[in-house]
Amino acid sequence: MVAGWGRRAPRGPLPCLPRGGAPAGRGSFSPLTSEAFPADLEQLYLGLHYSERSLSRPLEGSPLLTWKWRHSLRELDLTSQGFSEEDLEEAMAAFTQGGAPLLRSLSLTGTKIALRTVRTLIASCPSLSYLNLSSCRQLPRGTKKAYRGRDEIRQCLQQLLTGLEDPETPEGGAT
Repeated sequence: MVAGWGRRAPRGPLPCLPRGGAPAGRGSFSPLTSEAFPADLEQLYLGLHYSERSLSRPLEGSPLLTWKWRHSLRELDLTSQGFSEEDLEEAMAAFTQGGAPLLRSLSLTGTKIALRTVRTLIASCPSLSYLNLSSCRQLPRGTKKAYRGRDEIRQCLQQLLTGLEDPETPEGGAT
């Protein structure tokens, strides 16, 4: 357990664990370094909101994060992370299996999240009250935005379900 964190990881750049021989504090966080975090983490902000493009981003490993904290995680921000579609699908499955998840806030802005994964996630997360799908290239036009409140999230689900019935909209709906 990291002293002073309680049940919340700090916002902004995380104190990093050394990786690849980097000096302490100058390494980078990866899903493999998650052992140093609290067992009951409620908030995890890994979003790359205004970062340099040259930053190395993990392409896999997001399931290690979500499955570890699915029992306690309430807020998750993966904005602009480079995880693959398959990796994100496996990660989000943590919130769709076994009991009602506590997840209330999820930002997937700029990720490769798939349409089928979003549908399953919304249907499985009754506590979800904020969902940001802005700039998700795999999703159909008109669904790439932030949803606030349970009603807007239900409308998103309806839009995703009816969009599948439209022969003009291919599953995945990249635009």
